[in-house]
Amino acid sequence: MTGAGGEVKRSRRTQDRLESLYTLDSYMDKAATNAENIKRMKRLLKVAMQFSLTDRQREVVRLHYLEDKKVVEVAEELGISRQAVYKLLRISRKKLQKLKNIF
Repeated sequence: MTGAGGEVKRSRRTQDRLESLYTLDSYMDKAATNAENIKRMKRLLKVAMQFSLTDRQREVVRLHYLEDKKVVEVAEELGISRQAVYKLLRISRKKLQKLKNIF
């Protein structure tokens, strides 16, 4: 259907569907950007870990943040207490926090 001036008239339902598609498309673009940022941050984290953390700290950070394991799982896998995992994570975060200005 065309309206005055040759414009295409759309029903409200069709208009809502089109707006939903535009919103979804915009969301997917943002999601892709976020996914790319997450990958970039993980790469930077790996590099920072190599130069600033001890082997044990690096292992705890890798398991918890990069492999998304829970503290309990990290503790079991490494054979250490949950408190030790929390302490290693806290120390590691402090060290990595100091490096954030570099990146």
